[in-house]
Amino acid sequence: IAVTNLVYNTLSMLPDKILFIFDDVTRYDDIKNYLINLPQNIKLIISTQQTKLAHDIPHIKISNFNIEEATDYITRVLNNERYDSNTIIKLINKIGTLPYNLKCAVAYLLENPFIEPKTILNIDVTQISNKFFKQIILRQNHDIESKLTWEILQYLGHLDRDFINISIINKLFPDRNDITNKVIKKLKNLSIISVIVNSKQNAGIKIHQHIQEEIKELSSQYSNNAINKDTLQYNLLSVLNSMLPSVNHTHNKDWTIYSDLLPHVLKNLELETSIVTTEMELLRAHVFYKLGKYYFSAAKVDFKKALLFADKALKAYSKIYNNEKTKEIANALENLMKALVY
Repeated sequence: IAVTNLVYNTLSMLPDKILFIFDDVTRYDDIKNYLINLPQNIKLIISTQQTKLAHDIPHIKISNFNIEEATDYITRVLNNERYDSNTIIKLINKIGTLPYNLKCAVAYLLENPFIEPKTILNIDVTQISNKFFKQIILRQNHDIESKLTWEILQYLGHLDRDFINISIINKLFPDRNDITNKVIKKLKNLSIISVIVNSKQNAGIKIHQHIQEEIKELSSQYSNNAINKDTLQYNLLSVLNSMLPSVNHTHNKDWTIYSDLLPHVLKNLELETSIVTTEMELLRAHVFYKLGKYYFSAAKVDFKKALLFADKALKAYSKIYNNEKTKEIANALENLMKALVY
């Protein structure tokens, strides 16, 4: 709270008005300390899927578009004279006014600019939101860009949705950065993803939870055209491990990297693998070791997590090397002893 007050005192002296956004909050207790003594020049928006987050905060329910709003949205995004207002209204009446469904329908229309207006009205409403993805899947054997698009989408489906640093995608496809950038731009233009910049001025991707779920569902449905789950997890964790520095108590630029990578690392470690290989166990051990050091050396030390990951690393290394004397086991044991002593 003392640090928060110090920050607020500094911000209160700025001439500009400031907007704070707490996105997708599940528990009021997670943010309540940040709401104390807000300066006059700071306004606050909290988004949540909870019906009632706190009794003393005004709630505004965000519902579907009305017909006028939905019509305006489609007209602005398509900017296409081929779809007159009558056709657009018929389309809205068919798919509804839920923003996500409209977003997917528009993405499909943008990807298929020559489709006849009558044709789009005859498309199965329940399938329209994933037709774009299905097209990419079916095209991938004939089109390099579609193949890369589908691969990128699968990885995006297994990363933390709020901020995915562009460098993660570039590391996953090191020899195809030119096409990768083209694909990301295309997905942005189709409103499948948002490209944002975080407080450290790093470019990243934000993707909707529904789209992630749809990608996973289609990966399962078209398993022959999808990346093997174990391969996907290994590739992701391998890239994240290569980007994850081994930190100590000296705070430097390595520390800022953790804020971007940690949500993805923790999410990936929760995934279950059907086949556990020695390579995967060793990779997880390396990540456990780095996390143990991070939580022990963090500005706000978390001894419980430091001990948890230090113990996981030691057990993993001991199993892999059959308790033989190795540098990895020695380092893991040292890490565990530090966490226990302090």
